[in-house]
Parts: sequence; structure tokens; C-alpha cells
Amino acid sequence: MKKVIYLPLMWLLLAPISAFGQMGQEVYYSQMYIDDSQSDPEDQNADGVLYISGVGYVQDSANPYGHSYQTNVSIYGTNGQSAYGDGGAFILWDGVAGSFSLSSTHNTSCQICGCTWENYSGDTATMTPLGYTELYYKFDSVISVVAGVQTCAYQICNWCVGCECYRALRSTTLYSCGCETGCPPGVRNDYKITTISIPFFGDQQYCRRLGPPRPLTFNPCVPVPSWDPNCSITIDPKPLP
Repeated sequence: MKKVIYLPLMWLLLAPISAFGQMGQEVYYSQMYIDDSQSDPEDQNADGVLYISGVGYVQDSANPYGHSYQTNVSIYGTNGQSAYGDGGAFILWDGVAGSFSLSSTHNTSCQICGCTWENYSGDTATMTPLGYTELYYKFDSVISVVAGVQTCAYQICNWCVGCECYRALRSTTLYSCGCETGCPPGVRNDYKITTISIPFFGDQQYCRRLGPPRPLTFNPCVPVPSWDPNCSITIDPKPLP
């Protein structure tokens, strides 16, 4: 269940970063959001990623003067990352704690007076690594066998439904291997959890998968394991049980 998290716009329209143009008809504002659509990619051999994205807007409900607009966006990170774009930009987060600022320059041109002017807006976000967790899956079926490589399908254990990250991630997973003795009876996916803070919206948590599934020598779904059925968050990834 993938999603791109867009933040509500109401406070952005009212916040001090908004700038109003002639006759109050133009509103200029910026918005940061987190794109986690690739946090658990279909390609099970790739790590998941989080994108820190930002866009600059101009809202003009009437535009009686025929104004034209161009917005240049810049994103800067405290660890030296930067990105620039026309209307929007994004940074691939490197997993290191830090803050990011979005700066938008809104250029307005008026064909009646033949003049131009600039307005500015911005937004911020803070990324904080929180820890690690995991989800467990049991073998379901063989999807394909190509050149001796099996692709095995797995279903999430029922006791994982209350775990951190469950709602944001898939309930099924795939594992490919030579598997001369057949598909492993279970696999585990490991995730890194990040807390993102944006002013006035509090903290939100996002999960990023770390590499391919890890095979287990047993079915982790039954019985409910004694080591940690709640998938608690730990400072370091847990060793395989």
C-alpha cells in the first residue's frame, strides 16, 4: 500500500510564508512532502528509498490582468544536499539525520504594465532516524522457475499486523533463489524507520526496506514466536532468530 504523502494546504495559505499579490487575488506558497512510493519497491533486490520533495505554488482564482508566473524551487539540506527545479525539486534522502529547507522564488509578469516582480515562500522538514523493525512472512507458493531460479511468494504472518510499518508496506513479498531444497519456509524483511517533522503537522513515521528478504529455516507464523511478537523498534537491526 504505497502512497505519496501530501500535506494539507490550509495552513500554508494562512501561514506567514504566504505572500499576496495585487488586489489580494494571488497567493504564493511552498509545500514540502515525503514521497515514500519507492520505500518497498517491487524489485526485491533493491533497497527502498525516501524522497524529500518540495513544490512552489501560485494560486490565482481570477487573474483579470493576464499575469504569467514562473516559480524556481531550491531544497537545501544541513548535510550538504541540494536540488533545484522549475516549480519543484526532490532529494534522495541518505538516511542521515538533518534538516531541509525549501525556498521558492515566484516571478510574476504583467502584460499590462510590462513589469515583473518577485515574491518568496518556504517550508522546512527535519529527518530523524528512529530505529529498525521487521516483518515476517510464511511460504505460500512458487510463482515461477526460470533457469533453475525459483521465485517464491510469501504471506505476512497474522501477528505482524500490529507491527510498526505494517500499514505502509506490503502484505506479500517475493524471494528468488536457486533453492535446491525448495523455497525457504519463511522470510524476514527488515526496515529502517524515520521520523519526519514538519512545522504545525507534528511527527510522522516512514519505513524504508533494507535489501532483499532474508530466508528463515522455519515457518515464523506458528506458533507466535516468543522473541518479539510486537516487532518493537530497536537501535540496530535484530539478528535472525
